[in-house]
Amino acid sequence: MSDVEYAERADRPVLVFSAPILDGSGVRGVLVGAMYLDRQTIFDAIPPLETSSQTVTIVGDGIVLNENERTFNEGIESSSTVESTGWEVTVTRDRTLLEDRLDRLAALQTLVLVVVVLVMVGFGYWQYAVSLRQTERLLDGFDRLGEGDYDSTVSLRGGAEWERMSDGFNELAATLRARESELRERRQRLDVLYRVLQHNIRNRMSIVLNYADLIADEAADETVVGAAETIHRAGRDITGLSRKAQQMKNALEADPDRRPVDVASLAADAVAELREEYPDVTVTASLPDEAWAMALPSVRLAVENVCGNACEHNDSDDPRVEIAVTATGTEPDVDRDPADENGGRVRIEVADNGPGIPEQDRAAIDEGRETALEHGSGLGLWLTYWVVDNSGGTLRFADNDPRGSIVIIDLPRAAPRRGDANAPDPSNRVDDRP
Repeated sequence: MSDVEYAERADRPVLVFSAPILDGSGVRGVLVGAMYLDRQTIFDAIPPLETSSQTVTIVGDGIVLNENERTFNEGIESSSTVESTGWEVTVTRDRTLLEDRLDRLAALQTLVLVVVVLVMVGFGYWQYAVSLRQTERLLDGFDRLGEGDYDSTVSLRGGAEWERMSDGFNELAATLRARESELRERRQRLDVLYRVLQHNIRNRMSIVLNYADLIADEAADETVVGAAETIHRAGRDITGLSRKAQQMKNALEADPDRRPVDVASLAADAVAELREEYPDVTVTASLPDEAWAMALPSVRLAVENVCGNACEHNDSDDPRVEIAVTATGTEPDVDRDPADENGGRVRIEVADNGPGIPEQDRAAIDEGRETALEHGSGLGLWLTYWVVDNSGGTLRFADNDPRGSIVIIDLPRAAPRRGDANAPDPSNRVDDRP
């Protein structure tokens, strides 16, 4: 077969091919033929190359064998050579259709991505909502426990971790419920025992004291009179213990909320009472006009108890008690919550020249444990310790020189409350005088 030739008279490309004519003895001749290369002869005989989306151009030996007049605004073109004929085939496809397909594919992918994201967001929100509900149930349960509702339980679902937390909470509630029941029963027994003892002690000791006074007045024997006075003193000590126990009970059951208290005013009142009750004791005071501390209202009992013990148990030939109140640090802003402490402290120091506080009582307070009490002051020290500790303060002891003890109470400083109905009268302030 020859290369493609162009027939000028026909104005068409021609393909000339030849084939030998053979018989048994050899070549007898040659068959030569020619065929126009156009749509009617070749290209229409094969599946259509031209479509609405593509065109095909065929070039052989520099002659265009097939060409389409269709054009595209944007096309994608690709060429290849047929090895058997050497023809170059160029296919041009409409880019618009391809872009439409790509756009549809991109839209489909976007839709799939949106669906996946929505599913993930929905699942995450569901998990969040479940966790939030579970957490709220758990927090509500703890709130109920904090309010004393130990019968409350929670049921959490959504995983092994939540179930373990649910079981742990319910076990905690059961433990607190049992503990509360035990404490309630113990408190009831103590209340009954306390009422019985208080009633009997008061009544019986009144009889003992009356008879001791009668014996001391009527007896002629000095030994009997001395014994009666000893009985009277012991009975008075027991009555004092009963009174302190009542004070302790009242203090522990009083208002548990801290509030601004003018410690200088409390100390001034205590000094006035001491001078009246213990005229043989020299009581001196160094008090500022005011010294506001954040404390329980029952801190008054603590101040009175410490000052009273210093006078009551002072066995010196010249008993002396010194009371001092000082304020250190910056005073909190009056417009701010008085509980907002900034390091300021109010200190109360009570020094005496008596026998001092027994070491075992001081060790008991320092270590925070009960121990045998040397005398009635031990119970008062525990009352003082509990009130000061619940007020956010500290209670310390030191040795006085040359004899006696110094009791030091430090309380958080508070902003003064002006116009308070309970505010002390400045005329009640005590200066440093005997």
